[in-house]
Parts: sequence; structure tokens; C-alpha cells
Amino acid sequence: MAQLFKEVSPNVFSAWSASERINGDLYSENIAELWPDAELAALGLFRPAPAEDVPAGMEVVSSSVQRVSGVVRFVNVTQPAKIDPSAIDVERDRRLAAGAPIALSSGASFLAQVDAKSQGIIGNLALGATIAALNNRAFSAAFRDAANNMHALNAAEVAELGQQALAFVAAVYASSWAIKDAADIPSDYADDTRWP
Repeated sequence: MAQLFKEVSPNVFSAWSASERINGDLYSENIAELWPDAELAALGLFRPAPAEDVPAGMEVVSSSVQRVSGVVRFVNVTQPAKIDPSAIDVERDRRLAAGAPIALSSGASFLAQVDAKSQGIIGNLALGATIAALNNRAFSAAFRDAANNMHALNAAEVAELGQQALAFVAAVYASSWAIKDAADIPSDYADDTRWP
């Protein structure tokens, strides 16, 4: 059943109960369903219109009944919604999977995925290149980038790949930590300006 509100003074409303007399008379709660708005208003009772939609990224702190532009309606007081820190982890992982920009001194440039699995692959390639260099052996590796293109890399290029990928991963993690450490996580935490 819809809750009715009575105007106790100009633009001050309180919830009405059927146990409250109006002009000395008692009315049943079912008037909320049966009576038209004009007849309710004649008694000083109102069926408030719904509040406006809560904007994205906001949450309701409190709600009251007010007269707005002549219409009695619910009015919400909002504040920026609290963001779950796990949302930052999701954004961080999405950015790592999308890829790190790699620019090799040979002139090759591409995006390298640096999600957890790809970090392991790049790390193993770099280890292999290091072992080969320590043993004065030639080294080459096939590497598939984020766009699914193949690259034949020598030991020096693998080392560059590893260094740049590691630097990107560290920068992405540092950005995620800075966002999480804010007193209030900003609603635009996924904006590119907040990330490398």
C-alpha cells in the first residue's frame, strides 16, 4: 500500500498513519489506493511522486518529501558512491591484458600482453636470453604480441622487451595503489589520465 504524507506546515511533510485524525475524522489506510490525488490533497495528504533517478556513480544518503515546482515528491540527497577497491584490481588487470607499449631499439614497436601468464612467458624468455649471453651462445625467440603478430627477437631485443614490460607492469601497479590509497576512490578511476 502506498504511504501517504501529510503537510504539517508549509513544505514540511511527515508520514501519515490511519490512527491520526484529520479535522477530527479518522480515515482508513485504503484511501491511499482508492482516492484520487485531488481529494487526498483537500485533506492535506499527498502520495509523493518518485524521486528523480540517482545519477550514475552516486548513492542516496537520505530521502525526504518536499514540494518541488508545485509537485509533492520524494527528494534524494546523494553523494559519490563508495567504490569497492576490487574494481581497481579489475581495471588494473584489464590494462595489463590489453598490453604494454614496447618500442625496441631495432625499430620494432608493438603491444605486449603483460597479464600474469604473459609476464611469466616474458620472464622465461629473458632468463633464456641471459643464460645464452652468459654462455656466449646465440639466442633467438619467437614472440607473439597482443595483436597476434609474430616477432623474431634476438637476446638484446628480449632483454628490452623484458625491461619495458616490467616497467609498464610496475607503473600500472603503482597507479592502482595510488588510486586505492586515496581517501575516497574517485568515480573516474578508470580514466586513462590516472594510468600509464
